[in-house]
Formats: sequence, C-alpha cells, structure tokens
Amino acid sequence: MSQTSDIIKPEKKNKKEETMQKLICIIFIGALLCTGCASTNSTARSAYNAHLTKGEHYIASANYEKSLSEFTQALQFGEQIKKTKIPTIMLGETYVMGNEIGKASKIADQAIESWPNESSAWELCGKVELKQNSLGEAERSFEKALKLAKKKEDKERLTSLISLTKGLNAYGQANMQSTKQCFSEIKDIKLAKDVKEKSKKYLGVEVAQ
Repeated sequence: MSQTSDIIKPEKKNKKEETMQKLICIIFIGALLCTGCASTNSTARSAYNAHLTKGEHYIASANYEKSLSEFTQALQFGEQIKKTKIPTIMLGETYVMGNEIGKASKIADQAIESWPNESSAWELCGKVELKQNSLGEAERSFEKALKLAKKKEDKERLTSLISLTKGLNAYGQANMQSTKQCFSEIKDIKLAKDVKEKSKKYLGVEVAQ
C-alpha cells in the first residue's frame, strides 16, 4: 500500500508541474504575440503618419502625382490601424485639384456613404459638384458640411465656398450685382485672391475686397 502511494504521489505532482508549465508557456506565447501586434501597429501608425505628412506637403506644392502616391500608401497602412477617413478624403481632394473628376466623384460617394456625419466628406462632395458645374447641388453639400463643421477655420472656408458657389450661380443668371456681392463676401484669403484674379480674367467681373 505504501509503495503504491509512493508511486502515485510523484505522478500527481508531475502532472501539476506539466500543467503549470503548459500554462506558463501559453501565457508567454500570448504575451509575445501581443507584443508583436503592438509593434506592428506602432510601425503601421508611424508609416501612416509619415505618408500623410508627405502627401500634404506635395499637395500644397501642387505635385499631385507624388501626393497621390503618398496618400495611397497612407490608406494602405490606415487599413491596418482602422484609420482610412483622412487618406481617403485627401485622395479625393488631390483628384479634384488634378481635375480627375471621375475618380474624385467615386471617392466622394464612398466618403459620404462611409462617413455621412463628417464635414470633410460633404466638402469633398461639394467640390466635385462645383467642378461639374452642378452649382445647386454643390451649395447644398457645402451647407451640410458647414452644419457639421466644428473648427472655426473650417466654418470660414466653407462659408467662403458657399459664397463662391452663389456668385457663380448669379453670374450664370447674368446678375452682375449679386455676383460681385457674393464674391466680395469670400473671407478665405487664398480663395478670395484666386477668385478676384480669375473673375476679372475670365468673367470680366471686378471684385472689391
């Protein structure tokens, strides 16, 4: 009896040790996997931010080919960290500025479907419609964007875009007084300068600022 007990006890002890070792091994592997995920996410996040920054630099200097490349890569990394909104919309903005309106339109539709409560999605949509000369639709999109906007600078830019759209609509109706009035209400400095120069050159309209 004592011999049997002596044999059984070590076996029970060994099983406990084996179970404990397995548990430690599982925990250790899990920790390694989590560390790997965190490292991957960190790398993807860094690459995402770097490509966004480069893309914004290129779009500011009107280098649309390079900005498209950077925003496309930012989107690829953004998919890994579930941050696709900004690179998607910036791709659309780049296509608008590069006059690739068909591609911009598809992205604008995608943005509205994915982020219907995002001001920048409606702003992109308005810019596409403006390029398509759909002035009524553009104005409505800018109005939606304005309602959703939170930052002061975004509100000022959108208000200026609405004034621009109204001015172009008034010009289409040969209402020169209303055209000048709407254009003069554009407060965004860059847009106001551009409109003043182009309205005189292409429309023959003098805009007082």
